[in-house]
Amino acid sequence: MNKSIYTSYPKFFLPTLLIILLFFTDPLATQNGAKKIYTPDLDSLWSDNTYIKKLSPNGDWVTYVEVFNNKENLLTLKNTSNSISHTFKDCNIADFSLNSKWFGGISGDRELILVDLVNHTKEVYPDILSRLFHFSKSGNYVAAYQKGDGTPDILLIVNLNTKDVVTISGVTEYQWHPVNDQLLLVKEQEGQKKVMRYEAKNGKSIDLIENRENDYRFLKWSDSGNAVFVDQQKDTNTLHYVGPDGSLLSLDDTTIATLGGGYRLSDREAYISGDGEKVLFYRQVISEKQEAMNPTMEVWNTDDPWIYPRKKFYEERELQYVLTAWYPGTGLLVPIETEKFPSAALNINHDYALVYNQLDYEPLYKYYPNADLYLKDMQTGKTRLVCKNQYTEGKFVTISPKGRYVVYFKNHQWWAYDTQKNQAVNLTSDIKVDFHNMDIEFAGDLYPYGNAGWLGEDDYIVLYDQFDIWLIRPDGKEKRRITRGREQNISYRVSREVSRNDFYQLTINQNFASGSLDISQGVLLKMFDLGTYKTGYALWQNDNSVKTITLQDLRLDKVLASPGNDILVYRKQKFDTPIGIYSYDRTTMQEHLIYQSNKELLDYDLGKAAWIGYTSPEGKPLKGVLVYPAGYDPNKKYPMISHIYERESKNILRFAPPSDYSMSGFNLLKYITNGYFVFYPDFTYTMGDPGISALECLTTGVEKALQTGRIDEGRLGLIGHSFGGYETAFIVTQTDMFSAAVAGAAATDLINWYHDVSWHFKMPQLWRIENWQWRMGTSFYNNKEGYYRNSALQHIENVNTPLMLWTGKLDTNVNWNQSVNMFMALKRLNKKSKMLLFEKEGHVISQREHQMILSREIFNWMERYVKGNS
Repeated sequence: MNKSIYTSYPKFFLPTLLIILLFFTDPLATQNGAKKIYTPDLDSLWSDNTYIKKLSPNGDWVTYVEVFNNKENLLTLKNTSNSISHTFKDCNIADFSLNSKWFGGISGDRELILVDLVNHTKEVYPDILSRLFHFSKSGNYVAAYQKGDGTPDILLIVNLNTKDVVTISGVTEYQWHPVNDQLLLVKEQEGQKKVMRYEAKNGKSIDLIENRENDYRFLKWSDSGNAVFVDQQKDTNTLHYVGPDGSLLSLDDTTIATLGGGYRLSDREAYISGDGEKVLFYRQVISEKQEAMNPTMEVWNTDDPWIYPRKKFYEERELQYVLTAWYPGTGLLVPIETEKFPSAALNINHDYALVYNQLDYEPLYKYYPNADLYLKDMQTGKTRLVCKNQYTEGKFVTISPKGRYVVYFKNHQWWAYDTQKNQAVNLTSDIKVDFHNMDIEFAGDLYPYGNAGWLGEDDYIVLYDQFDIWLIRPDGKEKRRITRGREQNISYRVSREVSRNDFYQLTINQNFASGSLDISQGVLLKMFDLGTYKTGYALWQNDNSVKTITLQDLRLDKVLASPGNDILVYRKQKFDTPIGIYSYDRTTMQEHLIYQSNKELLDYDLGKAAWIGYTSPEGKPLKGVLVYPAGYDPNKKYPMISHIYERESKNILRFAPPSDYSMSGFNLLKYITNGYFVFYPDFTYTMGDPGISALECLTTGVEKALQTGRIDEGRLGLIGHSFGGYETAFIVTQTDMFSAAVAGAAATDLINWYHDVSWHFKMPQLWRIENWQWRMGTSFYNNKEGYYRNSALQHIENVNTPLMLWTGKLDTNVNWNQSVNMFMALKRLNKKSKMLLFEKEGHVISQREHQMILSREIFNWMERYVKGNS
């Protein structure tokens, strides 16, 4: 059956189309006369960002943090339906009790602040040592470390109902029981430690192990009240298992030797299943083997599947540790990882683990390896093949929440392997849409649009195509398209922001995790209009209908929802609209402003924006966004800066106040309020020609923008960072269109970079070029001419554009010598260039003083060579 191909381009993108204005407003027709003129002396007044942190479980309260560059951050606790609020300086750690009666936070003064959300009272406890605290599951108690008065540090336990306080001195570690008001804790006294179980309700305690000089770590409860912890000693470790009645079982090196010699019990974290019947721990290679893995001389061997840094890391972090299952009730020990299968992914509550060997097909020169995936029974140790030669990046392989299915994306199709039936089913081959992502034009494995999770007891899997959400039974016998985004040109996606404070994870290897969706209360969906860039939310309801909640001409994001999705809290922003936090009541269908950041900026002229439509050389419709300068005068011509990467037009949805603090040295509103147009173009790529593709798309887009007649074609600037830096450096070797350019952290010599190493990632750089963003699609030795054609340094003699280069001297993402190489070539050829090398900085600039220097240097470069100011 032939598959029908659907395109995503908005119907209004016709070849003759030049400009469609955003928001259906015409920047040519209005001067924003009521708006104030912005001046740079105002920059220090604004917050840099505002984040929604948490919503109380009942939806009545929200916390958000406003981040400033020049003063302390502010956390606000705000009622979602009235004006009651509390503000705390530099309070980065905050949480709600699960019963929604209490808010807790630790201030910059190390005070534990507790707010009674029912009676609106506040309690403060000073001298908190760690910036952590924990409510009990019931919400009746809270615990935190506190500095003792002339005594060892203490654990502070507050009864939130009575305000009674209990302190226990010398506590080094504690964990609340997952259900009851009990603590498992380690107490040190006179140089010796003990593990005890403490009842918060009555103050009674039971000593589990006492008067030992060892370190006790990694306290873990099971849902059933069992617990495990590691007993760390000087030369050996012991794993202890505690029954609900306080009985103790132990596992030591003598016992694990029954699995074979050469290993000891490691000091890594152990895990316990919810029913308390299974424990996972790591055995470790004994010292003789460890020493053999740590030579003082590096030996790089072409016969090795990986280069030395990655091989060494793999040996030390993976091969040296062997995941093992222990069943305390029977004493059974089962190796999960083995020499044949050194890697695993699993949920401890499942019966099976996914095991594989990362070296099966190496070297492939990809970031993630391909491997044969096997299913291992965690009780019998038996294995069976799931699939061969599978790419193992997390987006491509997941384990269902209940553990029955392994789902993988292979040959452009989704497959589900049933662990009970021992068979795999192709889920998507007969659906006439593409499930591989046509928008990610990388070389290498084609990405899927996504796997959103599961409904019920592994009853249905939720998959994405370009627009829509599909509900598919894992046996392939029922397939249903839930949304109608294709007809509306809207992309629907499950909102993972709602659960960002919940962490469904696999016990081992989080990359393969797959979430569970509760349709009984509805599933919140994100909406994105691919034509207009409107965003919003919809509710996928229990009857499989989808109801739009809100769709607006702004970026809506970071949503949190109350149970039942009755109350939503989200942010709204756009390039000219500061972040506001809103609540939405689905019962009344009313939106309510909770907080408007940088409110005064709404009074200033921050420019307007318009679409620019154009086509790629292959005829693919593209668009960019042209942002007009503040105070725009249609009788004048203005300089224009093009900011490039891959698809930049969505930047119009993000707000950043005018500022000199930026990790890449560019701030849109700084240029808009200083008399520049800014152009954000979208690119498409031809495999094997990344530089040429960027050149052709950019020049076509700029020529369309120039047809507005209001941009001075003799005053054009160009800027990009990382891949955009590569594109910038290459483009100025091919055209004299631009008066000045800035390339940050740029790969300037593909041939040299191809043969270099990303030391931070411990990988050869060639994986990025052959099989990822640089899109060459093959080895340098198979396409030398193509590599030379797309490498800036090979065309350096053609540069006539003043070019600023910058990078951090710790950058091995794009090795910093790439900027040096191009600078040295420009210097030798007497070309106009300047290079900024930042000490103790990497791929982006993190230190604020360096951010300010970089931003001002770039701005002055554009002022001089683009605007023509000396």
